Amino acid sequence: MALDPVRYARHPPASSLIAAAPVLVGVAEGLFEAQGIDLEVFVPPVHSWESIAAGEADCGSAYFGFCARPSFLGKARAMAVQERHSPGHGFTALVARPPLVEDGRLTDDPASIAGLRVGLLDNRPDDYMAWRELLRLGGLTFDDVEIVPAPHDGPVRIDMLKNAEVDVVLARGPSHRQEDIDSGLTALWKIGQEIWPDAQSQFLIGNEAFLTARSDVAVRFLAAYLQAARRVRGAFDDGVDRDVVFAHLADGTGLPVDFLQVMYPGGWDRDGVIDPDALAADTETLREGGFVGEGISSDDLAELRVAIDAQALLGS
Repeated sequence: MALDPVRYARHPPASSLIAAAPVLVGVAEGLFEAQGIDLEVFVPPVHSWESIAAGEADCGSAYFGFCARPSFLGKARAMAVQERHSPGHGFTALVARPPLVEDGRLTDDPASIAGLRVGLLDNRPDDYMAWRELLRLGGLTFDDVEIVPAPHDGPVRIDMLKNAEVDVVLARGPSHRQEDIDSGLTALWKIGQEIWPDAQSQFLIGNEAFLTARSDVAVRFLAAYLQAARRVRGAFDDGVDRDVVFAHLADGTGLPVDFLQVMYPGGWDRDGVIDPDALAADTETLREGGFVGEGISSDDLAELRVAIDAQALLGS
């Protein structure tokens, strides 16, 4: 039987590979082939969401808010939840200059961030949402902190932290985050559920043609992906086939098994079904932040049927 080709665009930094854990495990265990999918995983020359919108990739991971950009709108939509924050899970982290944590300037109370300089790029809806929710938990708004355009990584970010030009920044890749902590550059302050509770924090995004003209292929791709996501969560949470799954992840990411065993786990979602009410609420929040234009609704940014049909295909 001929397999249907699917191109999956992944983020380029090696430190972010673990976010694609279900893809890596699904490839290693032949789950995509079993659903009639010939999956090509590649690193695009641009951001994954730009590659998807341009039709160079069928799918990949991104925050759904990117789909509201004028250059993206109508070309791609969210089709499933990739990561959902829950107790003990979530890649989103806030790290700070170590003295702020060690000396007690930053405490468990989110409100302790008031008056500090926080790193927030002006073109990232996912970053905006994380900061907005953390501030809300502390009874604060963006008026209570100083916004500094600190990048996610690289020498500029390192210099800004060393020179005390920014106090608290976002960090998502667990291995890169741990390297910074081990080197003394940053200290962990908040992570996952502590920042943005119960969030649909990352999505699988599909090109519009993939979601419509090739919807049957999209459903089978997602069914295989969800099988793999359940394998990953089972290994991290319950120890099911832990050695086997961790071996796949070590091979696919280059991360040592010892690190995987102690890593704060991501919130890889087991069913992928998008909560429409939460999506609508987040769309309105993004509109307030200037990321979603008037007249655009959450229906324009997501295709809910794919995950529902994938669930039906799996029989659960």
